[in-house]
Amino acid sequence: REGTPYTRVGDEFITSIPQIATYDTNTEVINEVELCDADINGNCTNSDWDMNGNSTLELENYTLNTFHDDTFILHNLGGQVSDFPNYWEGHVEQSWYENNDLNNNGIADLNEIDCSDPSVTVCPYQKRVQGAPYFLGFNTEFSNVPEFMPLDTALYTVWVPELADTGRIYTPLESINIPDVDPIKTEKIQTIELGFKGFLSERIHVTTDYYMSRYEDFFSSPTVITPLIIERVFEYDENGNKIDVTSFDNFGGIVGMLTVNANLSNPPYATQWDGRDNDNDWHTNTSELNRFPYLGTGGDIVECPNGESPCYADWYDVFRWDGVEENYTDYNENGMYDPGEFDINDDVDGNGYWNCVDCAGEWGWILWETTTSSSGIIDTLGYNIKFPRSVVQNGEYIVNNQEAEGEAVGIDEYDPATGISEAELIDSPEISALGTVVQKPAYAYTPLHSILAPMNYGEVYMQGLDLGFTYLMPEQKMTFDFNFSFYGTTDYYNSLTKKNDPINAPKFKMNASFGWESSIGGIAVKYRHVDRFEWSDGIWSGFIGPYDLFDLHYNYKINDYIEFNLTALNIFNDVHKELIGGAKMGRQFIMRLSTAL
Repeated sequence: REGTPYTRVGDEFITSIPQIATYDTNTEVINEVELCDADINGNCTNSDWDMNGNSTLELENYTLNTFHDDTFILHNLGGQVSDFPNYWEGHVEQSWYENNDLNNNGIADLNEIDCSDPSVTVCPYQKRVQGAPYFLGFNTEFSNVPEFMPLDTALYTVWVPELADTGRIYTPLESINIPDVDPIKTEKIQTIELGFKGFLSERIHVTTDYYMSRYEDFFSSPTVITPLIIERVFEYDENGNKIDVTSFDNFGGIVGMLTVNANLSNPPYATQWDGRDNDNDWHTNTSELNRFPYLGTGGDIVECPNGESPCYADWYDVFRWDGVEENYTDYNENGMYDPGEFDINDDVDGNGYWNCVDCAGEWGWILWETTTSSSGIIDTLGYNIKFPRSVVQNGEYIVNNQEAEGEAVGIDEYDPATGISEAELIDSPEISALGTVVQKPAYAYTPLHSILAPMNYGEVYMQGLDLGFTYLMPEQKMTFDFNFSFYGTTDYYNSLTKKNDPINAPKFKMNASFGWESSIGGIAVKYRHVDRFEWSDGIWSGFIGPYDLFDLHYNYKINDYIEFNLTALNIFNDVHKELIGGAKMGRQFIMRLSTAL
């Protein structure tokens, strides 16, 4: 296994506040007769009268929504994040500007903001997520398609599940600094042992052993190394202060996971709000530009750029967009900017990195107009446009889904079916009817595999002590044995669950036995004590012990070939388990007749 080197947000991350443009609307109810505005000879003075394209003057009323270029207003699209004012841009108190607005532009620029400053009440999104791991989101409020996005601990946190426990919910600081899981390494052991074994007298034999072992890359029990991402839950106290009440019994839902690798993740990530045209639909593509005109017969009616409708025009111009991409060298010829392709000499807006200048909010919907022939052939006549509508909810602008329709195009566009889900186009395995490779959005196709694997604890030391005592009484053919074991290390710290994992062994255990080779057979009585200890392995966890067991053994040699044995284990019936997941063990009797030839 190669470990989980989580991909993290760095300088390559580009973000732009998702925005929506609003226009003042002139609503007009009109029919084709009025639009015709016939002269005294009955000829239409307006060539745009045929609203439905059937060449027949009709009195059916149409509602036209016309927009004026000078009423274009941008609003931050905050509605994806409920109950979180200033989510994207952040917020500073008025006192911040006195000492921190270095360029005196009246704006809290990113390079001027220190999020540890008490006057920064909401740290801007792009600052918050620096250094955070990307996670595979599949149930977020931003997008309805799988996509890798930065772990924003203002909304989400990490939950490391456990098979036999509730797992560990991280704090925001722990989440953003979650360590990588290193590849499994071979366990290495070095042991030092000091001991004595020998007779202290003719009857007394003693053994003592002290040992200390140094383990490199000691193995853990199986751990979920693909943590889940959950929504944090907040409440407000009587003073209006926001309090985090997230717990195992109280979290908003599972929204994603940290995957074991980034295979099929299709970077760049978080393209839904990077302020650039990832899917190449900001402009009408060349094949469509000269085939499908802007009709101006439905949706939101605007004048053609050249003043006449219909017209063959780039919908960039029809929408009255004016954003400009800064120059870059497209080394990989993928049709969009990638890190490393920008020359600082081409920095138009002076922010120090590549940017699409004034491109925010430049998106809308294309309404394709078609007709179907008597033989069932569908023909595309052209397109109309529709500007996105917004509504204000809790002081935040959100997309009015009831008005959403058509094909979303532009910069960080909002699709009525998939939400903010813009992604670059890549070749798919699918082949069209014409034999060409079909291009599809490069969403994240990383498998949602929850991986259970051991981890290396790192450097671990173990130590213990064993004592043994034997007393011999050869005249009576009797022996007495006693041994005691002490295990100095019983748990180890798991850096992922941030808990101590048990070693699955007791700290103390003790044995004693008495044996007598009598004239009527061999008799032995044995005693075992095991201290209480914690056990955890996979789905099994719990506590074992303490238990005290007394065993009785008897063997009698009938002749030179046949021997009889009787064993009574746990004669006082101390019912216990010696393994979590195993059976309970009580009193047992075993009889055995054996022969040797």
